[in-house]
Amino acid sequence: MNVSRIVFVENPCSFAYGTLDEHAESGEEKFTVSWDEADASVWYDVLAFSKPNHILARIGYPLSRILQKQFARDSMAAMIRLTE
Repeated sequence: MNVSRIVFVENPCSFAYGTLDEHAESGEEKFTVSWDEADASVWYDVLAFSKPNHILARIGYPLSRILQKQFARDSMAAMIRLTE
């Protein structure tokens, strides 16, 4: 099981979670939604960093990176669908 917890909430539109010791990877992921009043644009940012924390994660490192990038694309697509 890959467990994590919320490590901080900056405001209602920004939070991050971090992995716990039992997680296959060691890292954090931050999600932020912001609004630019100047041009009324809305921005969605995902910032992540991680490194393998388990032998299988080290072996599967290339696949892990592919899956993380796919998650970012899927997350962005979900946000677009929710705002249309």
